[in-house]
Amino acid sequence: MRKLAILSLITFVIIWEIAAYNSSTINYFVSSPLLSIEYASTHYVEILHAALITSLETAIGFTIAIIISFTIMFVCLFYPPIYDFLLPVFVTSQILPIVTLAPLFIIIFGMGILSKIAMVALMCFFPIFINFSAGVNAVTKNTKDILYIYDASKVFTIFRIITPLSTPYIFAGLKVSTTMAIMGAIVAEFVGARDGLGKNLYLAPKNSQAELMVCSIVFTIFLGWFLYKVIELFESFFGKWYKNNQSYLKEPSK
Repeated sequence: MRKLAILSLITFVIIWEIAAYNSSTINYFVSSPLLSIEYASTHYVEILHAALITSLETAIGFTIAIIISFTIMFVCLFYPPIYDFLLPVFVTSQILPIVTLAPLFIIIFGMGILSKIAMVALMCFFPIFINFSAGVNAVTKNTKDILYIYDASKVFTIFRIITPLSTPYIFAGLKVSTTMAIMGAIVAEFVGARDGLGKNLYLAPKNSQAELMVCSIVFTIFLGWFLYKVIELFESFFGKWYKNNQSYLKEPSK
């Protein structure tokens, strides 16, 4: 499968190069692989600087989203009525068009990195929180009955039973959030930024810099895949016990 993916990518690049060579329109709007590589070789400092800024915004915002979502979920586990109160608020925050919130964050936090971090945290928070919640709800009735029979404490139940059993759902939410983290940083930079890949993607078409646009898109994709693979690496370490066995998620047959 991996060989097929690599072969498909190589075929796509070759077709793209041929199409750009034979069409001035295509070459003008999306350049060509060879011209983009040539541009990157002479402007790599600026491109890497932009990628570093976007990476920093993404990493910090993503980390903050994890901390906030976990903290609120644990509070909800200790005090369940809070969950019913907060869920509509969180859903509403995700329904609002994210582009309309970016200017608000810039007004509050300024044009610097803080507004981008806030946008990333907002976009990543909900998938992590709601998947953690799904993991909590997936704990079987038999498990809850056993905990009740043995009069297990809330601390033991939450941190030694519920959270470990929710691990597959937590990592599912983290994986979804990796792509949203990059999107949040790019959208925020589109609206207003001094540096970053999003700013490059916004200015490149206006300045007829097709090569800059292509390079920025490639780096954006690379950052997304890198963050996704980091989460996969953590999952391979913390999720060894469930990777090959999902039977604990199912109720026993009667």
